Amino acid sequence: MTMYSSAAARNAGLTAEFLTLLGAAATAELWNGAFPVNLATPAGVRLATLNLGNPVGVVASGVFTLAAYTQTKLNHVNGTPTFVRFKDSSAVVQHDIEIGIGAGKIQYNGTVINNQDITGTFTITAPNPAA
Repeated sequence: MTMYSSAAARNAGLTAEFLTLLGAAATAELWNGAFPVNLATPAGVRLATLNLGNPVGVVASGVFTLAAYTQTKLNHVNGTPTFVRFKDSSAVVQHDIEIGIGAGKIQYNGTVINNQDITGTFTITAPNPAA
């Protein structure tokens, strides 16, 4: 099945999935390891946990961009993240998203190093834009 969505529909989906669902005290965990299926327990190493702001990000033109976050850099583990695990304000897993290029993946280019702040942006582009 082929599906195309307007910018408004893509924005509404991203807003519901991230801004509304995650809430005011969500976290994003950066993991290195095999991507878990169906939100299963990860088999890998949690490199860092980011405490997300309120709102967790912004949505525009079918793209979600993670907003400011805080971190405890002394608790980081060195490594390159392969996926991000988003938990809502009740610590319930809502999303596991692979890091990579393309629709449906979170784009991030960087590594995690103990005692150094994580910098950069995280973006997700909603799939199937109408021309």
